[in-house]
Amino acid sequence: MKTIADKTISKHLKSDAVEDTRFERCAFDNCSARSVTLRHVEFLDCRCWACHLDDPIFEDCLISGLRMTIGTGGGGRTHPLRIGGGVAKHLTLRGRIGSLIWNPPYKWLVDHGWNWDRRGLDRLQRVYEEIDWALDIRGALFTSVPTLHFGPPGRLILRDPATQPLVTRERANSADWRALGFGLGVWRVVLDSFVKSPWPDEIVLVPAMANRRAKREEDLAGLEMLRAIGVAN
Repeated sequence: MKTIADKTISKHLKSDAVEDTRFERCAFDNCSARSVTLRHVEFLDCRCWACHLDDPIFEDCLISGLRMTIGTGGGGRTHPLRIGGGVAKHLTLRGRIGSLIWNPPYKWLVDHGWNWDRRGLDRLQRVYEEIDWALDIRGALFTSVPTLHFGPPGRLILRDPATQPLVTRERANSADWRALGFGLGVWRVVLDSFVKSPWPDEIVLVPAMANRRAKREEDLAGLEMLRAIGVAN
């Protein structure tokens, strides 16, 4: 496996594929890629800022520690990693992971929100039917609750059931979780978006375990409220 270490990378990736490559302690500054396949690629203790991936394919990849900053030390300007569309097959996240937003393909974005493409969703469903597992987050500690509007189906996510419960569309539609009010915290927004979107049919709720103690406790308390009414499992 080729190793690239301690480099600052700032460019649009034009390659169709990156394979058998390990990035160690690299900084990705304003990087982007469209329809790229990342196969057997590892990112170890890297940083990124203002980076986005459009319709990527992850195959057998590892991200171990990822800060969304280009500053030195613990500070600096932060900006989430944005993913639009794409597919994951055997993508492992572990260690401390910064802000992550996984949205539908950017071409589906319209003035009033997302224009969900039924044909595109059907193709995506067929792809995931052939995958044994898509995403492993059991060893990941997120600094904020990740936004997974277009992430893999929850059933294909390897998770820690104690802190990362599963919610199905059926459970979310059958229970009156809205009656719990603002005590749910961020999960009220997450579930509202989930039930209004056609994809996926189950999600994993991922608390910000790498955030400050008060935020961690707030996220976990909301999850216990959802477990108590049978929404989260």
